[in-house]
Amino acid sequence: MNQAKTKVSLLNLVPRFENETVAASIQRAADLAKFVEELGYERYWVGEHHNIKVLVCSATELVIQNILAQTKTISVGSGGVLLPNHTNLQIAEGYGTLASLYPNRVELGVGRAAGTDVLTKELIYRQNISDLRSYEASIKELEQYFADDEDQDQVRAFNAIDTNVPVFVLGGSVNSARIAAKLGLPYAFASHVNYENMEEVIDVYRNEFKPSDKLDKPYVILALTAFIFEDNEKADQIAKETIGKLKGVALEKAKLYPHHDDENPTDISSAEKLFTGEKGLKIIGGPSQALKQWLEIKELIHPDEVMASTPLQSMDDLKESYRIFKDIIENN
Repeated sequence: MNQAKTKVSLLNLVPRFENETVAASIQRAADLAKFVEELGYERYWVGEHHNIKVLVCSATELVIQNILAQTKTISVGSGGVLLPNHTNLQIAEGYGTLASLYPNRVELGVGRAAGTDVLTKELIYRQNISDLRSYEASIKELEQYFADDEDQDQVRAFNAIDTNVPVFVLGGSVNSARIAAKLGLPYAFASHVNYENMEEVIDVYRNEFKPSDKLDKPYVILALTAFIFEDNEKADQIAKETIGKLKGVALEKAKLYPHHDDENPTDISSAEKLFTGEKGLKIIGGPSQALKQWLEIKELIHPDEVMASTPLQSMDDLKESYRIFKDIIENN
């Protein structure tokens, strides 16, 4: 098994808290990117969700552009673009334009969920990739748009040609793992949502992986939720309060993302399971407790990279958690 140092990265769904503007939420995402760039994080990804009041990542491409404009070196991408919601040409034109403006820094993580409710899905659904063949074809077409001029077809995304934007497959199922393996692409497993079949899925990806001109061996990114602070009590309290209060934020209510010290949690709604990680993998605790949890995960999965999502408003808390997270993952 590969004993190289495990890389660290960040996933941000860009939460909007109570008494906060959309602009403030998006700017916090950029401020956090500047901080983790200085720490040496590998990449920074932004999710895509629609019609969820507490998340302002619906225009993923624009949030990414704002982060790119305020950082210098860190790779920034989608975690991920949900292919049913867009045409491949539009995706390639948008991310190709970003890659032209910020060379060698733009990445494209792709998934095949809708990232929203049924009614919203009906409004934005653009392509049917419900079967694996169409999903695979869609990814291949995107790669073609980003390739050299001689590889293009009659319809071209001119801003994307020769940008070679790297594509990552996102998922949490055997099917998505098989697609990533067959195409020889990196695979990001969404254990922050559900990790019950984590070992099986990642084993399938590694065992069936076929080297490509993009990647010569399997590369696994493990996404999880992290609340790591200087002591267990603070970490446990913030995690419990944050996750608990999120369970009371239903889409139909006129509430936004609560502060972790708000009161009166209520029951979780089905829509909120997308981002509360009720069944998701978490690292919670002070340095010693978090290290123990990480070593158990590492022994089980041996990921090449761990991507942390920490849905907090306080920049001081975010900095503390991401600083300790990096130290634990990279040095153990």
